[in-house]
Amino acid sequence: MGCRETGERYVEELLRSGRCTIAEVAGSLRRGRESEHDVDIVCADPTKESVLRHDDQPQCSFHTKEEVEGCKIDLHSANPVHYGAMLFTYTGSDSYVIGHRRIVKRMGEERGEEWIMNECGIYKDGELVASETEEDLYRVMGRNWRTPEQRR
Repeated sequence: MGCRETGERYVEELLRSGRCTIAEVAGSLRRGRESEHDVDIVCADPTKESVLRHDDQPQCSFHTKEEVEGCKIDLHSANPVHYGAMLFTYTGSDSYVIGHRRIVKRMGEERGEEWIMNECGIYKDGELVASETEEDLYRVMGRNWRTPEQRR
């Protein structure tokens, strides 16, 4: 049995246990690429609340690691309000996510505003403007939604 199947069973257990209201395999597996050892999972956990880090940036994601059946499971959990941003970030690819963070920053510069995108969402002058779904993020960026397989 491969890591895809292990990850899918892990997601099913998260949902069955009530630990997560939404959960999905992310990372390279969501982009349609097989992984021999790593599985990223994003989980909407209503008990998680965002906090401010020491640099006044929001921290919405909580990360745990464990090994299951020879697969390294990286579980990224957050309050459901941040689920779409987390799924976008941890689906990747890294270069795709970084490119979109630059697009958001440039949008702000062109408007004389401060716009940032991180795993918590898109912020305009410190206010959250999109995070709940991936479609929300793309809409705010003025981009068409792309399937995970297109995000290379």
